[in-house]
Amino acid sequence: MFFREDFWGVDAREFRPERWQGEGYGGTTPAEKLREMEATTDLA
Repeated sequence: MFFREDFWGVDAREFRPERWQGEGYGGTTPAEKLREMEATTDLA
């Protein structure tokens, strides 16, 4: 999940802490993508 290029893009293996902030907080990840990631980790 955490290194999936189809989810995070071609730079999925780069450390980019701004990914974990929603767009409304200066980050680069849309809220729906963060919700999908959180739901996946909750299942694991």
